[in-house]
Amino acid sequence: MRELPDCVHAQVPRKFANAISPVQPLSLEVVKVMPSTQVDVLTQIRAAFPPEPLRFEGALTGGLDGGAYREHVEGKTWEELDRKYVLSRSDVLSFLDMPHLVAVLPVYLRSLVEDGTRTPVPDTMLLVLNRKNQARFEELVSALDPAQRAAVVAVLDVFAATESGQPADAARVALERWKAHLSTGS
Repeated sequence: MRELPDCVHAQVPRKFANAISPVQPLSLEVVKVMPSTQVDVLTQIRAAFPPEPLRFEGALTGGLDGGAYREHVEGKTWEELDRKYVLSRSDVLSFLDMPHLVAVLPVYLRSLVEDGTRTPVPDTMLLVLNRKNQARFEELVSALDPAQRAAVVAVLDVFAATESGQPADAARVALERWKAHLSTGS
């Protein structure tokens, strides 16, 4: 397994490096079978996206679910969400406004690392992370702080290294785009 570039690790604040451990909600069985790089990236996601209660009142989720997704996430942290339900609804990523997208982004980043292509997440997530609409892409980049952008880069790097075919190719394309925004934010 290849190591992540130093620039990715450098974006995780030192104060979080030892404070965050790969436990809850990861089971020890999952940690034992994951390469250390994947565990490191999951730790990086947790450091970059502190769990805070989600406020989804009024969020656009595509309108086809009668507000079920909105009701499901309201008031929970991204780590408390029912992963099975949320991952099955990755389609909402295309409809969410930027603050709501950023709020749930870590759930879907985590899935790219842990689940790879075994869920529908990559189909939508890789499109969201590599928007063809430059203004929408720049809006997402600008909405994230440097540690969050570094987490996105680390996730894309691990996903591209552990998967194959079209999803891995799409991740590599997105990765190159995101690397350009590691420190600048624009």
